[in-house]
Formats: sequence, structure tokens, C-alpha cells
Amino acid sequence: MLAMEAGIGKMQPVDVMSGAHKQESFLAINPYGQVPAAEDAAAGVKLGESHAILRYLANMYCPELYPKEDPKACAHIDWAMDSFASYVYPAHVKVVYTALGFAGINEDQPAANKAYAEALRQWASIFLSSGRFINGNVLSIADYKAVSFCFPACEPAITELVGFNAPDIIKSYVAAFMTAVPTGSSILTSAGGFSMREFMATKAQAGRGPPQPADQWVLIYHGGSPAKFKGRAEFLRLMLEDAGVSYTLTGEDLYGPTGSMDAFRGTADNVKALDDVPFPVFFPPALWHRPAKPAAQPEVYINQVAACMVYLGEKLGYTPANAAERAKADCITQNALDLISAGRLSFHPVKGTMSYNDQKAEGDAASKEFATARLQMWLQHFEKVLKRNPSPANPVAGGANVTYADFALWHVLDATKAQFDTEFYGLAWTSAEIPSLKAYHTWFGARQSLKAYFSSERCPPWAGDSMM
Repeated sequence: MLAMEAGIGKMQPVDVMSGAHKQESFLAINPYGQVPAAEDAAAGVKLGESHAILRYLANMYCPELYPKEDPKACAHIDWAMDSFASYVYPAHVKVVYTALGFAGINEDQPAANKAYAEALRQWASIFLSSGRFINGNVLSIADYKAVSFCFPACEPAITELVGFNAPDIIKSYVAAFMTAVPTGSSILTSAGGFSMREFMATKAQAGRGPPQPADQWVLIYHGGSPAKFKGRAEFLRLMLEDAGVSYTLTGEDLYGPTGSMDAFRGTADNVKALDDVPFPVFFPPALWHRPAKPAAQPEVYINQVAACMVYLGEKLGYTPANAAERAKADCITQNALDLISAGRLSFHPVKGTMSYNDQKAEGDAASKEFATARLQMWLQHFEKVLKRNPSPANPVAGGANVTYADFALWHVLDATKAQFDTEFYGLAWTSAEIPSLKAYHTWFGARQSLKAYFSSERCPPWAGDSMM
């Protein structure tokens, strides 16, 4: 994870089940024939043991992760790693390794689960009491060590397999790490079948029997599939793509007296005359969720971007941790949507429903004024919001987890940069003094699933006007 996050290397899976770690090529790196092992060919370094590898990578490439100029911090980091190996790992084996089939069946699995949870809580009380990470709010090599074990302990599959439920403080710790280390931590979730999440999922699936039908997600918006432009549906696409959820995009039957959207039925009588969708919606985008087991959960058919984002957050794991964080997330989301609404209207000053091309002269003048005045006020507002957090590379609502508010804010910033960062608009993004927003935009846009989406054919272009 550290090598990937730093951009200095990658993971090479080793099939220990087939004895690959005992082959001559591997033994040339680690004569003990054990994983992990590392090779820095450029420096002529070969070594084994995770602690030694982490210290080497930090000393050579990422000194901030193991600050040798601060012996006290290094001692704390070393203690965290060694104590995890001495006091937590033995309990870990009896839960996670048992679940994965790497250790024998325990006579009393509930007792093993309890012992592991207690070991994690005690370790957390010592090393996670002063911030989100072991070294306060600053990452260290000890976090890379600990999370590699804590991550599987927090996966739903572990609960399904052996009934273990990780302490909340450990779940929050893992979530904070995953957010702070988007590239490196991706190896835990997706690695061509070799990631921990993928491997655990196969184990859990084997215990379930035949695959179960999946939920159906339908995104309803102008133009259908493939998407012609980003529009407001992009807020929802980003969440679905980041979560790796399959979805269908459709634009069928939106318009006319019998269309699905009341806003496009022409008259109040037409709206009154027909009620033939799962739930009345006024205009797109709309979200249709059809659960695989409708008896357990009814289908959901809603519109309004904010409502859809909150629902997706609940279903896909982007939910604020408590009422206070939710209040901030809702505030940020609504403000982000207000910004993009104001930006769009600046291109349609004559009439909101009239095409930009039919009011281009007026739209150019109004949008230029917006870019130099009101937009800058919005950007400075969100800059202040981000400065409330320890760093820009943190979820905007202030919690450990990414929430729907992050997708809302990021897309609005991306739309601002795409629409207004031109000579005509005075390079409104580049020239703005918003270092936190710019750093946040870069950080959040580097999420692995989003990067894959941006480079795919599924990602639509910008319309070129109206921040759409």
C-alpha cells in the first residue's frame, strides 16, 4: 500500500498455495521463503519482514511517515507496530484466519471473537487516543501495518463467516485510513481477485450457496444511454461509480402527456390524469432502486438530487456518523446544489427554460459577471468550510468517512473548473485564492474508482455551457 500510494512500486501477488514463495526467483529476494518480501532494484535492496520493509520505504522515499528527527514519535510508531504483532495478532489469527481457512476451527468461536475485540479495543485505547491515526492526525508506517490487519476485521464477510463485529473505533480508523490513502488502500478492495475484500467475498459466497440476484439501480435522465452530457445526473453517477455498483441509464418516456415526469406533461390536467409510476416525480434526474428481495425492502423511485444522494449514501455506505455530522453534510450538499443552480441560471438570464443558444449574448454577459463576483463568494465560502478540517485531504463534513456531501462538493468544484477556468471568464478557478479547495479537488478526484470512471466510455463530456 505504501509503495502504491507513494508511486514508487506495486504489489506482485505470490501464490503461496502453489509454493511460489519457495521458488528460486522468490528465494533470491527473501531466502527465508516468507511473505512479504520487497525488492528495490534501483537501489539494489532486497529484504523481508513487514516492519523492515516499511521502515526502509519511509526512510528512502517517505520520511514523513517515520520522522527520524523525532525519536519520541518513532518510538511510539515502533511500539504500535510491535505491540500489534505481539498482543493483537494472536487473537486476529483465531478470527480472521479461521474465517479464511488459514487456521483451524476454534472450540469456542464466540469466545475467540470476544478476545479479539478486546485486544483491538485495548490497542486502540493506547494508540488511537490522540487523533485519527497512530501519530495523531498524521499518517505513519504503523498505520499501514495495522490497517492491513484491521481492514478484514471490519469487512461484512467476517461477520457472515464467524460472527465477528469489529469495535466502532477500529471501523472509524480503517475508514479514515482508506480516505487518506486512496491509491494505496485500493489494493485491499480490488486486485484482480487477489485483494482481501475479493478473497473474503469468495469465502462468504461459498458458504451461501448459489449467487443471489442483485439489486437493480436505474438512473433516469435526459438523453438516456450513453449519456450525452454530465448534467445533474452526474452527482448520482459519481456515487454509483465510486461504490462499484452496476446501474442502468435511461431517458425513455420522460416527456409528453403520458411521460414519467410531471414537469413535462404540459398541463395540470395531464398531471392529474395519470399516476402510473412507482412514486410521483416532477423532473429528472430520478433514481429507481429495485431491491432483489422486494418483500424485505420496497422499491424506491424518487427525484431531487439531494434526496437521491442521501438515499444512495444510506445504501452504499456514504452516510454521516451522527446527527451533527449529518447536519453539516446536508448543509454542504444543499449549498453545493445552490451554487450549480446559480451558475446554470447565469447562462439563462432571459428565461430559465430557454436554450442558452437562444440567449447567448445575454447569457455570456451574465455568466461572465457571475464568474467574477458571485462565484468567487461561493468559492471563498467553501474554502472556509474546508479549513475547519485538519487538512484538505479529509471528508468535507468533518467525519472519518466520505459522505454524499463530498460527491456534491467535488462535482461542483469540477464543474466550476471546467466551465469558468478560461480567458473569457478571467481564469476564475486558477486565479482564485482557494488553496484548500484546489487541494481537496485533487485529493478526492484521485479515488481509484472515480479515476477508472473518468477514463471510461461511461463518463460523458461537459455540455460546454451552464455548468452541465
